[in-house]
Amino acid sequence: MNYPLLKKVDLNLKHYIGNRSDVLKFILKQLAEYLKSNKVDENSRKIYSAIYNAIIYYQTVSELSIPGETASKTFLENTIDDINDTYQYLSNKYNTPTHKVIKIKARVKSPVSAIKKILEKVDEYIEDDRDLSKLNESLRDFIGIRLIIDAPTEIKSQGKQAISNYRYEIINDLLEYKGIRNQLSRKPSNTDYQFIPVNTEHDPTKLQKIKQRAINKEFKFDPKQEGVFIPKTRPAFMEDYDIYCKDYSLYPKASLYQRLHICAYPYYSKGIYIPLLPNYINPPKSTIPALEYQICTTEEDDWAEHGKASHQTYKERSFHRLSTPLCIELDSQTDKIRLLRFDESFKNFYGYEFKDRFNIDYQDFLNIFNSKEQDYILAEKSKVIYDENTKEYDLVKYPKIIIPDDIDELKETLRKNSIADLEDFYEANHILDNSYDIQTNKKGNITLKCLNYTKYLHNMLKDTLDIENLEPTR
Repeated sequence: MNYPLLKKVDLNLKHYIGNRSDVLKFILKQLAEYLKSNKVDENSRKIYSAIYNAIIYYQTVSELSIPGETASKTFLENTIDDINDTYQYLSNKYNTPTHKVIKIKARVKSPVSAIKKILEKVDEYIEDDRDLSKLNESLRDFIGIRLIIDAPTEIKSQGKQAISNYRYEIINDLLEYKGIRNQLSRKPSNTDYQFIPVNTEHDPTKLQKIKQRAINKEFKFDPKQEGVFIPKTRPAFMEDYDIYCKDYSLYPKASLYQRLHICAYPYYSKGIYIPLLPNYINPPKSTIPALEYQICTTEEDDWAEHGKASHQTYKERSFHRLSTPLCIELDSQTDKIRLLRFDESFKNFYGYEFKDRFNIDYQDFLNIFNSKEQDYILAEKSKVIYDENTKEYDLVKYPKIIIPDDIDELKETLRKNSIADLEDFYEANHILDNSYDIQTNKKGNITLKCLNYTKYLHNMLKDTLDIENLEPTR
């Protein structure tokens, strides 16, 4: 995406410090200031209104209430209750004391991931000449609820087709519990989901395209060689639900990703507070928050998470506070679904402990440091030091250097040294993606301020890149 405003409003959240709510509010304020001007042309107003509204939509589905200040439960809090209800219903029916058939977990996209998707979708809408006021309709997976089905031994003994059929039976149970039969008969109740059709006004053949890909065997890998099972059939009742289901189990993606996706507006969506827009921002056609169920077998989940269909492994995930999703999982002690704490989501997503990175236990981190200090620690502008003698924690600031204004020239130098990108160089040398700030001076020149270098790294850069004017700031 390359639009003029992005030089004024930095939408790369890895350049910011602070919590998700404050950073999003800051970006929204900048977008609003831009759109307030009567000099903004109609096309730019459409684009940046869509981005503004999409960020508001993300806030709506991901925010938590503030105790003593928020009048009612947020969408996310209602969703956690709803997931709990779903889990209890299916668990009581299928789980046994010796085997958990039903496993449910959920994840709210991180702000970095959400903004990335918003900008990708804006590009798609512009390329296809679609109505940008409908952009929110393409953002329904900000909350993804994963239902993982581990069939009992007696089903597994009958083979993979039996496991697949068993999974469809549970899907049928779930959809009926959520009111799909009432929707099909046009008699929905106040506690039913409103399921969203796969086909859209813009793409009335979307479902057909999903099915055709598998029929044409447009796969990146050989299913048999990879040990991926594609069902030969599915129960007849699934045809009734077909218009609402992206059945990637029967019709896998090119990567052989297999899950069944269903989007819906839960019954509590319409009661959620949506902020009013100023008149200089084009309103969206849709503001009702939705969620997405992703249903799969344990084998399909393992392929999606750890096989060639996985987006990335733990080792490939560079940390940034705003890259960390909100994770929702079962508490084994209470047998209830709950929102994980930041340190728990951190471990869940990155694969190691909070203390391993920040040199402090998470509870001590909360108890000892104020919010500003916490922001600097999480942005790795300050490092936690523990004194064994005094048994006290202290903070040390990282030294700074300034890279010359001509970033493109610097990147070209890096490429000549067989380094694909500046960020790749940072990662290769254990310098985090959030260790720099983009700043623009009065002349419009961009300066890249790095926040996580030592003198050793400074000297290594100087020698490796042969940049004479790379000097540390005092």
